[in-house]
Amino acid sequence: MVKISYKDNPDGTQSVYELNINYGEALKNPEEDTTDQLVIQKIIAAHSILLMFQGVPAIYYHSLLGSKNDIAGYEKSGINRRINREKLEINQLTSQLESDPYRNKIFTSLTNLIQIRRAHPAFSPFSKQEILNLGSEVFALRRKSADECIYGIINVTCDEITKEIPLNGVNLLNEQRVSGKVMLSPYEVLWILQD
Repeated sequence: MVKISYKDNPDGTQSVYELNINYGEALKNPEEDTTDQLVIQKIIAAHSILLMFQGVPAIYYHSLLGSKNDIAGYEKSGINRRINREKLEINQLTSQLESDPYRNKIFTSLTNLIQIRRAHPAFSPFSKQEILNLGSEVFALRRKSADECIYGIINVTCDEITKEIPLNGVNLLNEQRVSGKVMLSPYEVLWILQD
Protein backbone atom coordinates (compact mmCIF):
# COMPACT_ATOMS: atom_id res chain seq x y z
CA MET A 1 0.00 0.00 0.00
CA VAL A 2 1.17 3.48 -0.84
CA LYS A 3 -0.59 6.76 -0.13
CA ILE A 4 0.31 10.19 -1.39
CA SER A 5 0.45 13.29 0.80
CA TYR A 6 0.03 16.72 -0.74
CA LYS A 7 1.02 20.22 0.26
CA ASP A 8 -1.04 23.34 -0.31
CA ASN A 9 0.58 25.92 -2.59
CA PRO A 10 0.10 29.70 -2.19
CA ASP A 11 -1.94 29.80 -5.42
CA GLY A 12 -4.52 27.35 -4.02
CA THR A 13 -3.27 24.29 -5.91
CA GLN A 14 -1.74 21.19 -4.38
CA SER A 15 1.57 19.47 -5.11
CA VAL A 16 2.76 16.02 -4.17
CA TYR A 17 4.67 16.33 -0.93
CA GLU A 18 5.67 12.72 -0.23
CA LEU A 19 4.91 9.11 -0.91
CA ASN A 20 3.80 7.34 2.23
CA ILE A 21 5.28 3.86 2.04
CA ASN A 22 7.93 2.07 4.02
CA TYR A 23 11.24 1.87 2.15
CA GLY A 24 11.35 -1.93 2.17
CA GLU A 25 7.82 -2.09 0.81
CA ALA A 26 8.75 0.40 -1.93
CA LEU A 27 11.54 -1.93 -3.06
CA LYS A 28 9.07 -4.73 -3.83
CA ASN A 29 8.68 -5.27 -7.56
CA PRO A 30 5.46 -6.97 -8.77
CA GLU A 31 7.41 -8.65 -11.59
CA GLU A 32 9.74 -10.38 -9.13
CA ASP A 33 9.29 -13.10 -6.58
CA THR A 34 8.98 -10.71 -3.64
CA THR A 35 9.59 -13.09 -0.78
CA ASP A 36 10.77 -11.58 2.47
CA GLN A 37 14.27 -12.95 1.76
CA LEU A 38 14.48 -11.13 -1.58
CA VAL A 39 13.20 -7.89 -0.03
CA ILE A 40 15.75 -8.24 2.79
CA GLN A 41 18.55 -8.61 0.22
CA LYS A 42 17.28 -5.56 -1.68
CA ILE A 43 17.21 -3.47 1.50
CA ILE A 44 20.76 -4.53 2.38
CA ALA A 45 21.95 -3.87 -1.20
CA ALA A 46 20.32 -0.44 -1.33
CA HIS A 47 21.83 0.59 1.99
CA SER A 48 25.24 -0.82 1.08
CA ILE A 49 25.26 1.52 -1.93
CA LEU A 50 24.31 4.44 0.32
CA LEU A 51 27.05 3.52 2.79
CA MET A 52 29.68 3.24 0.03
CA PHE A 53 29.34 6.84 -1.14
CA GLN A 54 31.38 9.80 0.07
CA GLY A 55 29.84 11.89 2.79
CA VAL A 56 27.80 11.00 5.83
CA PRO A 57 24.84 8.74 5.05
CA ALA A 58 21.38 9.23 6.51
CA ILE A 59 19.47 6.07 7.36
CA TYR A 60 15.84 6.26 8.40
CA TYR A 61 15.49 4.39 11.68
CA HIS A 62 12.49 2.40 10.42
CA SER A 63 14.73 1.12 7.62
CA LEU A 64 17.41 0.14 10.13
CA LEU A 65 14.82 -1.64 12.28
CA GLY A 66 13.19 -3.54 9.41
CA SER A 67 9.77 -1.93 9.78
CA LYS A 68 7.02 -2.71 7.30
CA ASN A 69 4.00 -0.61 6.33
CA ASP A 70 1.80 0.10 9.36
CA ILE A 71 -1.56 -0.48 7.69
CA ALA A 72 -3.36 -0.79 11.04
CA GLY A 73 -1.95 2.56 12.17
CA TYR A 74 -3.12 4.19 8.95
CA GLU A 75 -6.60 2.63 9.12
CA LYS A 76 -7.02 3.56 12.77
CA SER A 77 -5.87 7.17 12.34
CA GLY A 78 -6.79 7.94 8.73
CA ILE A 79 -3.43 9.73 8.49
CA ASN A 80 -1.40 8.78 5.41
CA ARG A 81 1.95 9.38 7.12
CA ARG A 82 1.23 6.66 9.69
CA ILE A 83 1.90 4.02 7.00
CA ASN A 84 5.65 4.58 7.22
CA ARG A 85 5.82 5.85 10.78
CA GLU A 86 4.94 2.83 12.86
CA LYS A 87 4.80 3.61 16.56
CA LEU A 88 7.28 1.32 18.28
CA GLU A 89 7.20 0.03 21.83
CA ILE A 90 10.73 -0.60 23.11
CA ASN A 91 10.17 -3.98 24.81
CA GLN A 92 8.24 -5.39 21.86
CA LEU A 93 10.84 -4.04 19.41
CA THR A 94 13.72 -5.51 21.42
CA SER A 95 12.01 -8.89 21.37
CA GLN A 96 11.27 -8.66 17.63
CA LEU A 97 14.86 -7.72 16.79
CA GLU A 98 15.87 -11.07 18.28
CA SER A 99 12.95 -13.31 17.26
CA ASP A 100 11.58 -11.90 13.98
CA PRO A 101 13.84 -13.13 11.13
CA TYR A 102 12.93 -10.15 8.91
CA ARG A 103 13.75 -7.46 11.49
CA ASN A 104 16.75 -9.39 12.80
CA LYS A 105 18.43 -9.94 9.42
CA ILE A 106 17.97 -6.32 8.33
CA PHE A 107 19.12 -4.85 11.66
CA THR A 108 22.16 -7.11 12.06
CA SER A 109 23.21 -6.72 8.41
CA LEU A 110 22.90 -2.93 8.37
CA THR A 111 24.64 -2.49 11.72
CA ASN A 112 27.44 -4.76 10.44
CA LEU A 113 27.83 -2.58 7.32
CA ILE A 114 27.94 0.52 9.52
CA GLN A 115 30.58 -1.02 11.81
CA ILE A 116 32.73 -2.02 8.83
CA ARG A 117 32.39 1.48 7.37
CA ARG A 118 33.49 3.03 10.68
CA ALA A 119 36.53 0.74 10.91
CA HIS A 120 38.05 1.50 7.49
CA PRO A 121 39.75 4.74 6.43
CA ALA A 122 38.69 4.16 2.79
CA PHE A 123 35.15 5.03 3.93
CA SER A 124 36.16 8.39 5.34
CA PRO A 125 33.76 11.08 4.10
CA PHE A 126 36.82 12.70 2.53
CA SER A 127 38.41 9.69 0.81
CA LYS A 128 38.27 9.43 -2.96
CA GLN A 129 35.58 7.58 -4.84
CA GLU A 130 35.20 6.35 -8.39
CA ILE A 131 32.17 4.74 -9.98
CA LEU A 132 33.23 1.75 -12.07
CA ASN A 133 31.54 0.28 -15.13
CA LEU A 134 31.30 -3.49 -14.69
CA GLY A 135 28.05 -3.78 -16.63
CA SER A 136 24.44 -2.88 -16.05
CA GLU A 137 23.82 -5.80 -13.68
CA VAL A 138 26.06 -4.44 -10.95
CA PHE A 139 26.69 -1.21 -9.14
CA ALA A 140 30.43 -0.85 -8.57
CA LEU A 141 32.27 1.84 -6.65
CA ARG A 142 35.86 2.19 -5.48
CA ARG A 143 36.76 4.06 -2.30
CA LYS A 144 40.40 4.89 -1.74
CA SER A 145 42.33 6.45 1.10
CA ALA A 146 46.09 6.74 1.57
CA ASP A 147 46.00 3.45 3.50
CA GLU A 148 43.58 1.19 1.63
CA CYS A 149 41.27 0.61 -1.29
CA ILE A 150 37.80 -0.95 -1.01
CA TYR A 151 35.57 -1.96 -3.90
CA GLY A 152 31.83 -2.22 -3.48
CA ILE A 153 30.23 -4.55 -6.00
CA ILE A 154 26.48 -5.05 -5.72
CA ASN A 155 24.28 -7.22 -7.91
CA VAL A 156 21.29 -4.96 -8.61
CA THR A 157 19.19 -7.67 -10.26
CA CYS A 158 16.98 -10.49 -9.08
CA ASP A 159 19.13 -12.92 -11.09
CA GLU A 160 22.21 -14.88 -10.20
CA ILE A 161 25.06 -13.50 -12.29
CA THR A 162 28.75 -14.19 -12.86
CA LYS A 163 31.20 -11.31 -13.11
CA GLU A 164 34.91 -11.04 -13.72
CA ILE A 165 36.26 -9.04 -10.78
CA PRO A 166 39.50 -7.28 -11.80
CA LEU A 167 41.20 -7.46 -8.40
CA ASN A 168 42.27 -9.68 -5.53
CA GLY A 169 41.15 -9.13 -2.00
CA VAL A 170 38.97 -10.08 0.93
CA ASN A 171 35.23 -9.55 1.14
CA LEU A 172 34.83 -7.63 4.40
CA LEU A 173 31.29 -9.00 4.86
CA ASN A 174 32.33 -12.64 5.23
CA GLU A 175 36.19 -12.61 5.24
CA GLN A 176 36.32 -14.78 2.09
CA ARG A 177 38.95 -14.28 -0.61
CA VAL A 178 37.73 -12.81 -3.90
CA SER A 179 39.44 -12.85 -7.29
CA GLY A 180 38.64 -13.63 -10.91
CA LYS A 181 35.15 -14.85 -11.75
CA VAL A 182 32.62 -14.42 -8.96
CA MET A 183 29.06 -15.70 -8.85
CA LEU A 184 26.71 -13.17 -7.25
CA SER A 185 23.30 -14.18 -5.95
CA PRO A 186 20.36 -11.78 -6.38
CA TYR A 187 21.17 -8.42 -4.72
CA GLU A 188 24.38 -9.79 -3.22
CA VAL A 189 26.84 -7.27 -1.78
CA LEU A 190 30.64 -7.50 -1.85
CA TRP A 191 32.86 -5.01 -0.07
CA ILE A 192 36.32 -6.08 -1.16
CA LEU A 193 39.43 -4.83 0.60
CA GLN A 194 42.09 -4.94 -2.11
CA ASP A 195 45.38 -6.75 -1.33
